Amino acid sequence: MYFTISNPDQTRIDLIGVRTDRASIETLHKTETDAQGATRMSASPNLRIEAGESLVLAPCGLHVMLLDLEIPLVEGETLPSRLKFYGGNDLTVDVPILAPDATGPMP
Repeated sequence: MYFTISNPDQTRIDLIGVRTDRASIETLHKTETDAQGATRMSASPNLRIEAGESLVLAPCGLHVMLLDLEIPLVEGETLPSRLKFYGGNDLTVDVPILAPDATGPMP
């Protein structure tokens, strides 16, 4: 899952998880490339967004991994998602479902 999070606050915020009704497991991930060009993904316990900054989740970088889909993702629909932040200030957003090769708008 890819999107952009903006933090207009004066203090940093930490995204600690994402929940949807379509997957049984949602994990924050990062993709890293080593000096030899090999890439690997690893889980991340949180994603920090500094005060006044934005954080982009995009292919080959930070993203939310959806595992064990219980309901298929259908292009053109939206995926209601609850972004969970440290401190309990959760935010519910509708993430557009795009084609796998799309590079469309990222809310």
